[in-house]
Amino acid sequence: MTQPKELPAGLWESLLPKALMLVDEISKHGGVPNPFFTFGGGTVLMLRYGHRNSKDIDFFVSDPQALGYVTPRLSDVADALCDSQYTEAANFVKLHLEDGEIDFVASPNLLPDAYAFDTWELFQRPVRVETAAEIIAKKMYHRGNQGTARDLFDLSMVAERESDALELARPYIYRHLEAFAAALDAPPPAMKERFAAIEMLNYSPTFEHAVEVVRTFFAELRAVRQRSVNEAESFVSDRGLTLQQIDTTRGEYCGRIIYRTEQHVVQGIGLHEAVVHNIEQLGRNAQSGDELLRIRYHNGQAAVVSVQKPARTTHP
Repeated sequence: MTQPKELPAGLWESLLPKALMLVDEISKHGGVPNPFFTFGGGTVLMLRYGHRNSKDIDFFVSDPQALGYVTPRLSDVADALCDSQYTEAANFVKLHLEDGEIDFVASPNLLPDAYAFDTWELFQRPVRVETAAEIIAKKMYHRGNQGTARDLFDLSMVAERESDALELARPYIYRHLEAFAAALDAPPPAMKERFAAIEMLNYSPTFEHAVEVVRTFFAELRAVRQRSVNEAESFVSDRGLTLQQIDTTRGEYCGRIIYRTEQHVVQGIGLHEAVVHNIEQLGRNAQSGDELLRIRYHNGQAAVVSVQKPARTTHP
């Protein structure tokens, strides 16, 4: 989606120049002429689709060290912008201004650059503006377990307005799919209240409609996941291998990845045995090939380590 000819008016127009001023601080003091950042979050969805009002500026940087140049604790420019009103953690800095908030988050893009952002001209300078696919991928991968009203609203809107974007984001939605779905099955009163409080613009679904749209999308994702595991298990069976069950609490498996489906990989762990791993539990780090991998689970997540075989010793 290219830059719209006309962008909706709003508080973002006063906040964005201030956020760009902080990017210049990264450039000035960090010794990086053109520091890499992307502009994302709900405000970008508003600029692209005009679906709801959003008052925050979310900038994402790939280098956590960049946060040191935009925190009011160390930057006089940042401190003057927010009058010392800010929140800081290891991976983000949030400036609280009278007209909204500016967030700098240390979080690299999940999608390849060609699908993660477009370059727009904003306030006479090029700005990498995240696509709907990248925004939804980040929302669901990093905080999908929170099941917020605004994320429900945004996900429903993208599903109805640009469903192709969800195809790109799909691999990153699985991580918290069931947690988000559980929130929709038994939504707390506060979730409905916050949904009703959203300042809707040209997209105004009821809470029930948004829930139904997202549930339908989640059902499609589950079907894809089931086809993926069926394909992986069929591969194991067709090769005459014995499928071993995985212990995702404390299991450890060593061998090569011998097959890959959309959401799973098959790892050979002996002459006649194999296991099937969910890619999401591996952090998407396992690829098919000759490399010997050790996959060690701890409470549902896995660490993937390349194993170097010792060199053979020859004797005269």
